[in-house]
This record gives sequence, C-alpha cells and structure tokens, in this order.
Amino acid sequence: MHKTSEIARRAGVSVRTLRYYDQIGLLRPTRGPKGTRLYGHEHLIRLQQIRLLQFVGLSLEQIGRLLEEPRSLKESLHLQVRVLTERRAQIDRILRILSEGPDDLTQVIERIEREMNMDWMQQFYDSESWEKLARRAKSYSPEEQQRDQQRWLDLFHEARLHLNDDLHDPKVQELARRFKELVDEFTMGDPKIVQGLRAMQAQAARGVLKEPYTAEKDFLGQALKAGGLSLAGG
Repeated sequence: MHKTSEIARRAGVSVRTLRYYDQIGLLRPTRGPKGTRLYGHEHLIRLQQIRLLQFVGLSLEQIGRLLEEPRSLKESLHLQVRVLTERRAQIDRILRILSEGPDDLTQVIERIEREMNMDWMQQFYDSESWEKLARRAKSYSPEEQQRDQQRWLDLFHEARLHLNDDLHDPKVQELARRFKELVDEFTMGDPKIVQGLRAMQAQAARGVLKEPYTAEKDFLGQALKAGGLSLAGG
C-alpha cells in the first residue's frame, strides 16, 4: 500500500487532486489505523483510467458513471475518439482558412462559420443526399446565395408580423406558398433531403439547437398543413 504522496508521484498528479477525487467519491482510498489514506495497485489502475478519460475530454461526472458501468467504457471511448477526430478535422480546416483567407478578419470568420455550419448540417443527411446538396452548392454563385438569403430573411420578417393571425388568412397562406417554394428549391424535390430538413427543424423546435427564426418556421409549417399544401417529395 502507498501513501497519498507516493501514489501522487507515481501517477504524476498532485496530492490535492487525489484528495479531491476522494472527496467526490471518484477514487476512494483505503483508510489506515489513524485515518491515513492508503492506495493499492487497484487504485493506481483506476487513477490511470481516470486520467485517460480526462485526456479524451470527458468530465469527472461522466468518468464516475462510466467506471461504475465498465460495459459502457469501451463504447464511450470509441465515441469520444470519433468526436476528437471530427474536432481535429475542424481545427485543420480553420487553420487552412486562416492561412489562405483574406486579411479582412470579418470575411475569415464568415467563411469559418459557413464551413462549421456545413459540418453540423451533414449529420442529418445520408451520403447520397449530401453529395447532391454539395454538387448544387458548387454551382451556386455568390450572387444567387445573396439573393436567396434575402428572400428567406424577407419571408421570416413578414411571417413574424402574422404569428398571431389565423392560419387560413389569405396573407398567411401567401407566406406559406412562398415558404414552400423556397424549401422545394433547396430540397430539389428529393424526399430524403426533405426528411433531413425536417430532422433539423425538429431539433430546433425542441430547443436542442440554437437556430434563428424557429418560431417563424414552425408557424409557416403549420400554415402549409392548414392550406393543404405539402413540400416537394414530402
């Protein structure tokens, strides 16, 4: 058995850290006759596990749960490795943008935000749908992007003025028609892309994701249903 200072030196951690782990129940030592903390080989193994899990980005709370459920440990490690791999890829892209981008910091930030947004969106589409969207994006000129972005903004700003109106109101139904037109253009009538778009909206509606104009999009979706309209491929 080893005292706190000895196990701390062997594991490369501070005595204060070991005491904190004891305090929160993460690494409970054996108590000697006078209450001295004593650590055996099994404590050293557990401490090494804790340090590994911290290194891959897990919180102490998560680590505590995992160590009590060893069957989940391997699966969680694989998941965390995937997260770290994706994060590394994002950092590599940011570094590339910073090295290639213009001197204007605002433009650099906008480009980074666009790429990060694309990374987030990809999780909602299968590979075929995503490739289809990517091909369309390549042929999408900056002028077209700016035009369509303004069309969306105008629609949402108008919809905000009618959130309390009857869904069957002619003005609301006109907004729903414009909403359908823009969505159909984006999805290109592909049912799988429509499905991915709906999955994104579902997360936003539950507050899982921070996305602008959530209330307006939900309102326009309800107006579509009220008017008997449906999205292309939907």
